Amino acid sequence: MATEPNLARWHHYVPRMLLCGFATDRDMITAVRLPGDTTFTATTKSNGAQKHFYSVEAEGQALDAFEKSLGEVEADASRIIRQVVEGRVRLSEEDRSRLAFFIALQAARGPETKRSMEHVASEVLGSTIGASGKEALRRKVA
Repeated sequence: MATEPNLARWHHYVPRMLLCGFATDRDMITAVRLPGDTTFTATTKSNGAQKHFYSVEAEGQALDAFEKSLGEVEADASRIIRQVVEGRVRLSEEDRSRLAFFIALQAARGPETKRSMEHVASEVLGSTIGASGKEALRRKVA
């Protein structure tokens, strides 16, 4: 993976703006290691995040392009959530739609979902190679 100076390296699958809502004034939170036997203290920067979790190598795109797109969705959601917390309960239809998209996105962005998708992709690739052979696959992707 190439190193670029302004590349986002820590990618949060639990948005930091949500973690900050539970943090101390020093950005520390208490987390529970599932299934719930152990607790630990961590920063909002490192908890709910992995290095290069959303990095994707695609021609013409920065490695962190997907992470930056998620950041735009999170910025909208942060603004809307702040309004709700401050007592503004009548959200516009557009804001309700943006918030619903953000909530739905949370269900599909964690490590377990990523592992499941990688497993499915591996199985499909294996089936394709098994059915067509490696040479046929090379011709398709060339």
